[in-house]
Amino acid sequence: MHAFARAALAAAAAAAALFAVAPAATAAEAVDLSGTETITLTASHAGAFDGKADTLKAVLLGRYTSAAARDGRLTGVSVATEPAVKDTVARAARAAGAAKVDDANPLAALLAVAGDDRGTVPAWSSRLRAAAETLNTDKDVAGRPGAVGRADGSTLTFEGLTPGYYLIRDTTPAGRTGAIPMLVGTRAGGLSFDPASPLGAVAYKSLADNPDQGGDLKPPTKGVDGDKAGAAGHSVGDTVRYVIRQSVPNTTGYAGYRLELRDVMGAGLDPAGTPKVTVDGRTLDAGLYEYTRDGRTLTWAFGAVNDAVSPAVRDILKGDAAATFKPGAQIRIEYTAVVNSDAVRPGAAQNTIELGYSNNPNAWDKGMGSLPGGSPDDTSRPTEVLLGSATLHATGADGRTGVGGIVVQIARPGSDEPLKWIRNPDGSYTLADKDDKDTVTELTSKADGDIILHGVNGQLQVTQKGGTGADFRVTVNAGRDPATGQTVTTVTLDTGHNRNNLARQADAETVSWTAVAGGPAGHDGGGLANTGVTWAAAGAGAAALLAAAGAALAVTRRRAGR
Repeated sequence: MHAFARAALAAAAAAAALFAVAPAATAAEAVDLSGTETITLTASHAGAFDGKADTLKAVLLGRYTSAAARDGRLTGVSVATEPAVKDTVARAARAAGAAKVDDANPLAALLAVAGDDRGTVPAWSSRLRAAAETLNTDKDVAGRPGAVGRADGSTLTFEGLTPGYYLIRDTTPAGRTGAIPMLVGTRAGGLSFDPASPLGAVAYKSLADNPDQGGDLKPPTKGVDGDKAGAAGHSVGDTVRYVIRQSVPNTTGYAGYRLELRDVMGAGLDPAGTPKVTVDGRTLDAGLYEYTRDGRTLTWAFGAVNDAVSPAVRDILKGDAAATFKPGAQIRIEYTAVVNSDAVRPGAAQNTIELGYSNNPNAWDKGMGSLPGGSPDDTSRPTEVLLGSATLHATGADGRTGVGGIVVQIARPGSDEPLKWIRNPDGSYTLADKDDKDTVTELTSKADGDIILHGVNGQLQVTQKGGTGADFRVTVNAGRDPATGQTVTTVTLDTGHNRNNLARQADAETVSWTAVAGGPAGHDGGGLANTGVTWAAAGAGAAALLAAAGAALAVTRRRAGR
């Protein structure tokens, strides 16, 4: 909470306490109350009051009848409750816990109730909250005309007010964001009890429009392989573990409260298994949430069913739910998804996560506000599975010239089962998932010697069919550049798994290996019959070449903007 907002929140409390101890002005210097005063509502950002000039109203509960000051500071005021709202103010004072209420002037008792300060947890939930709710829902108060304000950026100002104590009501209808009621006293003769906490100033109490003023309306986060990272390298076919976290917002001032999380997965991710849901580390009772899956859209609606409204909705303030979903409680959802071959398409391996919440106390069950979330390290970025790309480049005996028609198989280390691939129209290959059809296990280099791979990460064992019989291992690492947010892929040769040392690390991004074989194109020289001295000599020459050979695995550093 910003320091100014804290001071604004404390102003009403300071005024209330001092009003109570000084029901009549006794100081030497009387204050002139003939002028008008202002009340200023402050939000955290410009635009918070757009369309609010007609829905926010300041209703007078009681006027100052006298005031005294010393050295530019108020020392006391006296108040008189407005006749039209006396009964309601009396009920409000009792609802707030006031012990002695004078029905002839009940506002004096209400002002003795401590208000919000920076130690109020959750924010805006002091005993005055019960009074504000009682006043806000009363027909006599609702029928009062009230003053309207003037919006200017992040402030809304009520001007020309009779000096006194006011209820600020938000009459915003369903479908739009509304604020909970606020209680605030004006200055008297332009003076406050403490200039550092001026009267006539209050923080706008709308979670949606002023979330950093103690509202604790935080965006959801979704991590990959835990709850810390927003991105992780994976291959097609991998099972990925996701963790969603959400803090329960401040529900102060709401009769009921809807809270939902919506997770939309990209086309390259298939949800799997049953999600595990906990609140503050304890497994959430199945009766306190509803999980639905519509394709790749996952929704969790929290709370008990409230059928007192129509249609019935889940309500986190209903019955046993209220004790579980306390403001600040931590909701944690863990589930898995499988990466499919569509994940290589732009954006297909990303997730979007969004919070749905009640944003209008006047119609908490009708519609919801929304707040997008994202990666734990940066909620402006989507959660993402990163898939690497690599180019295997077969060369001739010179170690430079690309050679087409070279065939390899690729497996995971320790497995005799070659990986299956989809051959793309451009001649590249994408690692296949379990549902893909028409897959291949043998990959052939194009005319330029390239075998381009997509959807890979981790260790790959590359084995050439025929020719030099090269057999070596590389590690593909897909990561996120922290500066740009782009995916970066690197490949490293495992020098401990490089049969006959045919492969070598040329630089940080290139491994070279010789793939050419002797004899006519497309054939293995060792497989031809040596019918005479000429071929025997040729065979010996080929053997010498092979002993000294190399070939190339050119690995591209691919950057895909996200």
